[in-house]
Amino acid sequence: MSKVCIFYRVKTQFDNLGDAIINRMLIEALSKHADEIKIDASLAPLDFKEQLGINKKNGINPSFFYIKMIFKCLKGENIYYFLNPGGERGGISNSLYLKKMLNNIVLSMLSFIGIKLCVYGVSYESLCKKSV
Repeated sequence: MSKVCIFYRVKTQFDNLGDAIINRMLIEALSKHADEIKIDASLAPLDFKEQLGINKKNGINPSFFYIKMIFKCLKGENIYYFLNPGGERGGISNSLYLKKMLNNIVLSMLSFIGIKLCVYGVSYESLCKKSV
């Protein structure tokens, strides 16, 4: 049976205790179903990382996040990439729209090579046509 590895990039409101609790519970739950979990919390302040229990063993350098994911997939490991839920509010600029479309292309490529993409929640408020 091939190894299961989960990748997770923490993107949230770092000053929100509720977000810290949700992220910690998610990491704990995911850890029970994987041989290895890799977490990119490079954007988070140190105290938030400590609240999540992120250490050198499960942390990953953001520069190698996708490279490590792809390498493990090509080695035959079962790779799951968990995407953060996030609120979408109002209109978005053309540059943000382009950035989101490029991100979708990257995600499509990851999916094409066999990485399983998992989205576990989202919230929407006052959407415009480009947000949908």
